[in-house]
Amino acid sequence: MVTEPSYYFYPNVIEMKLKGLVGAGNLEETEQLLDYIFTENLKKRNLSQSTIIKLFMDMQTGIIRLLQEFKLNIHIHGLFKVNLNNLNPENECDRILEAYRRIIAAIKSTPSDSLLFEDMLHFINENYHDNLLSVSLMAREFHMSESYFSQYFKKYVDQTFSKYLEALRINKACELIKQRDTTIEEIAEKVGYTSSLSFRRAFKKVVGIPPSGYR
Repeated sequence: MVTEPSYYFYPNVIEMKLKGLVGAGNLEETEQLLDYIFTENLKKRNLSQSTIIKLFMDMQTGIIRLLQEFKLNIHIHGLFKVNLNNLNPENECDRILEAYRRIIAAIKSTPSDSLLFEDMLHFINENYHDNLLSVSLMAREFHMSESYFSQYFKKYVDQTFSKYLEALRINKACELIKQRDTTIEEIAEKVGYTSSLSFRRAFKKVVGIPPSGYR
């Protein structure tokens, strides 16, 4: 006898990832994540009708939170109108999917997209000294795939994340070198390089002369 799970799959971390994808205007990965949620609940779990209704209501509450978070004044047809007597899960899934599509379309037509990029720049400026800062870390922080983050970032600065970070670090290093009371090794560590050798190479590539010559 198959026992029915008393819960559905829609953890907070999944809702947060959806929020990140929506904020980035990433429709493709949003649809993929929603499909994963629907498959996990409706195909892999033997949920009762009442539990499925709770799932849809919870997901609709998440949609309301998105509308409030992004300050969107748009009407989403069918919210909070789950038919309790004649539940059609496929129709409800389509309705939720369409809601996310409309939200992403609305976000793309507002300045919210550029605000997300400003958040990214702020995060980089606060963490450039961390030698673990990378495309992978940024993608996780902003709930994107690495490939989508790379495309999104390049759209705004017309260069790769790695080149942008390298230029930022070298610029910060130039400021420290002028102070003359810090060694090259200390500067390398302060701006996020794991060795003075890799720092010297990067510095010469960007500036054209070694750090000792700049000083």
